[in-house]
Amino acid sequence: MGDALPRSDGVELEISCNDALKRAGWKSRRTGGSGDRGCDILANYNGYTLCVQCKDTYATVGSQGVQQALAGQAYYKTNYAAVVSRTGFTESAREVAKMTRVELLHPSDLSTLHLKLRLPKKR
Repeated sequence: MGDALPRSDGVELEISCNDALKRAGWKSRRTGGSGDRGCDILANYNGYTLCVQCKDTYATVGSQGVQQALAGQAYYKTNYAAVVSRTGFTESAREVAKMTRVELLHPSDLSTLHLKLRLPKKR
């Protein structure tokens, strides 16, 4: 049932997540558009790279969102992958994320993501 109806075109969530990462000390940029290969935002924190897939849906996000983030991680060769959603995640998404080490996040989690990932402090 996840990933059913989008709440918006996703741009608003991508922009707000990108801004939140920048405020938290990440160097980040939106990859843009429908051909993003599963990665809406590419971010770098002290040399550690992250692929972020943003999902702005009414329903909880399913495992397809996790699979998209994994594809983005592989394509962009990042250290980490994450899916951001305001509405939460299905049990299936949580299971796949746990097996593949993809972070499942609410936008408010982005301010402390570097701590959760145990990344070294900025130089």
